[in-house]
Amino acid sequence: MDHEASLLSATLEREWVRQCVAGYAQWLLARQPDNLRLAASLRSDLPLFQMLDQQLETAQALSGEALLALMPQNRLRRHLLATVYLQDSGLIHLERQQKREAADRGRMKAKLAECADTPWAYAVQGYADELTASHRQVHTSRLYLAVAIRFCRDQRLEGPFGQAELVDFLTRNPGSRASLSAWVTYVRRSLGYKVTMPPRIRTPLASVRAASKTLALLLAASPTSENTPTERLEAILCTAFGYSTRQLRKDVECVGNEGAWLRTTNGLVDVPVRLRKLALEWAQRRGIESFE
Repeated sequence: MDHEASLLSATLEREWVRQCVAGYAQWLLARQPDNLRLAASLRSDLPLFQMLDQQLETAQALSGEALLALMPQNRLRRHLLATVYLQDSGLIHLERQQKREAADRGRMKAKLAECADTPWAYAVQGYADELTASHRQVHTSRLYLAVAIRFCRDQRLEGPFGQAELVDFLTRNPGSRASLSAWVTYVRRSLGYKVTMPPRIRTPLASVRAASKTLALLLAASPTSENTPTERLEAILCTAFGYSTRQLRKDVECVGNEGAWLRTTNGLVDVPVRLRKLALEWAQRRGIESFE
């Protein structure tokens, strides 16, 4: 093992890393003296030591956090024994929280790489940078970024968006409101988008799949707004915006721009295009004011 360690160390520049390799060889031998494949194990872990040799000038620069920043966890797992040696020798200390955070950062990078060629890549990259610089937990930042990317991809964005896209997304993803709100705050403040969150859904939908399926069935049964019963119009709007029938009748004050938006007691709601004729027809039947 000493001979093998000397051969491998000759490929390294820094003395402290060469000492690590020598120490690792002795550590392997002490753990498994009868293992005939120890030399092969030592060679297979050389890439880890080469990375340390290239990236860190001194042993003092090595830490658990530094190691996770230099090598993603999926690659680090290939060098499990070498990582255990670095911990046993006191060179690094790896907490579970550090590993989780490193994994979350890796997932964020992967998500950004997947959408690098999209029209909205610059927006989510800026958002990711802001999340990273914030005091939020890394896991929370990853979830926020994932929702923003899913929203952009779901709505096929090519530029600024409005409440119609938000309402459409929240209809199918009501549990994403908090994460989406952080994204809306970012694009409004940093990118100058003229958009605000729609009023909070006051009656959360019990099941996203069930609500989406219900809405699809109601729309399929309503080919024209004129011939759709008022009760069904209300069922469609309640399902889409998370209202009960009583809340819908109570909260909507007027409808504007041919059904493009509803003014409610707690804010404006942009109406998706596919629901506008239905919203206007319902408002007219209820005697609710409408404006161009």
